[in-house]
Amino acid sequence: TLVDYFLVKKQKYSDDMYKLKGGAYWYSKGWNWPAVATLLLGIIFYWVCAYVFVDIRTNITAAIPTAIFVSILYLALVKK
Repeated sequence: TLVDYFLVKKQKYSDDMYKLKGGAYWYSKGWNWPAVATLLLGIIFYWVCAYVFVDIRTNITAAIPTAIFVSILYLALVKK
């Protein structure tokens, strides 16, 4: 959400985002596929960091690398 607001949309959300259909944020029948893909890959990345590379989880937490990963991934997917 932060990457979308600050980097993709440059802090220029409009009231059009509240339209249920056909607005600027309607995407593909209501689905923002880059965001969905980022969510799913972020979950997988988190679990790998937390349970495969246990040292990451115990030393810094798996959330920090996951936040960095999903931010870069989402930005790359929407800037294509």
